[in-house]
Amino acid sequence: MDIAPELEIHPGTFSVVIAPASLMAAVVQNSVAPKRFLVLFICGNYSRLLNRISDRSAEMDIRRAFTAFQMLNILGQASHSVIFIEHDPTIYEDFDGPVELIAGAMREAATGCTAVVLYSPAPDQFLNEISRTAHRVFCMCQDDGSTPRRSSKRAALGRYRRYPEYEVSGDQTTLEVF
Repeated sequence: MDIAPELEIHPGTFSVVIAPASLMAAVVQNSVAPKRFLVLFICGNYSRLLNRISDRSAEMDIRRAFTAFQMLNILGQASHSVIFIEHDPTIYEDFDGPVELIAGAMREAATGCTAVVLYSPAPDQFLNEISRTAHRVFCMCQDDGSTPRRSSKRAALGRYRRYPEYEVSGDQTTLEVF
């Protein structure tokens, strides 16, 4: 699954993506939704992306997790090629256990032919904790600070710069943030 030029999500990996909603809507619309994969789209109390995706195929299951326990349950039952999770920090606020438990479930779900993508438009305390267990973390922003206009996928993705990769520790690769 291509996120941007030269940035790909591979099967068997758990990736965290921090990017504008317009970019991720284009990724889901053009790479995930059009019947390429059996996709599980998990969102929380609200979604920034679902209303921007016009073509939701029969191969895209949509589930809502209103609590951390529901997220764990959904991840435990998933058998999809791609699990796309739209991060909602409000589901972790009342969770008594460590957030690392949920992060571990996300990483465990990324086995074999399954790719797990956790998306957020901005980092927060919970996303930072979850990111520590990810195989890769992508952080993308726009060069000029403006909001991209609706256009073709390639034109929209062309306005985002790619940050150089660097090794963080062991089996985690992260993109540098400026």
